[in-house]
Amino acid sequence: MDTICKLKYTGDTPGADSDTYNLVDTTLLGGGSNFFAHSGTAKVELFLKNADTGTLKEYVSEDGGVNWSQISETAVSAAAATGQNAYSFVVEPYRDWKLDWVNGGSAQTTWVVSMALVSDRSATS
Repeated sequence: MDTICKLKYTGDTPGADSDTYNLVDTTLLGGGSNFFAHSGTAKVELFLKNADTGTLKEYVSEDGGVNWSQISETAVSAAAATGQNAYSFVVEPYRDWKLDWVNGGSAQTTWVVSMALVSDRSATS
């Protein structure tokens, strides 16, 4: 995996709710639209250590984040006690992209989010 950079999640740890937590939004990263094209990013790799269930929702925008269209939804189980959940998102064709976590109703007593921008399209490492 050829890592361009790592992204740091700075949001809250999900509580006992079904709220939406934004993990990454290219309109907030700076540099304007086409962030992935300008940075050479092909994929976003997500590694998630979560104690309880939730849903990942992936969105794209063609107008700088004014309107978002959902393109995928993935149910997520709790990560294994000694592991983490790993997901890979191909993002290079999109002008703007965001990834949200919709919490499953229980507090995430373990919540570690690691994200990397990568330039190749190989399988998740």
